[in-house]
Amino acid sequence: MVKPLLIGVDVLRERDSFLDDAVKGKSLFDVCRDDFVVFCDRMLGLRLYGWQYLVALRINAGDRRFVLNTSRQVGKSKLASALSLWFAVFNKAPDL
Repeated sequence: MVKPLLIGVDVLRERDSFLDDAVKGKSLFDVCRDDFVVFCDRMLGLRLYGWQYLVALRINAGDRRFVLNTSRQVGKSKLASALSLWFAVFNKAPDL
């Protein structure tokens, strides 16, 4: 069963604290190679919306398939473009 993503202010606070803690003591390139969220924020300058952040966490966790049910004009193509770039730069293509 698919678990719904609930987005609130706590998710946005979690995103900000996660980004601050992720790069400490490591090279930016190494962190971006391993973490899609940091890649978007630090390398691309793309500030993820709450729902995009939750999707990015699922990608980091290795989820290969999931369904997005969203409205128009909320950043789906932007997220897909960033994900494609991450796959191309770091050769992170999932095993299909």
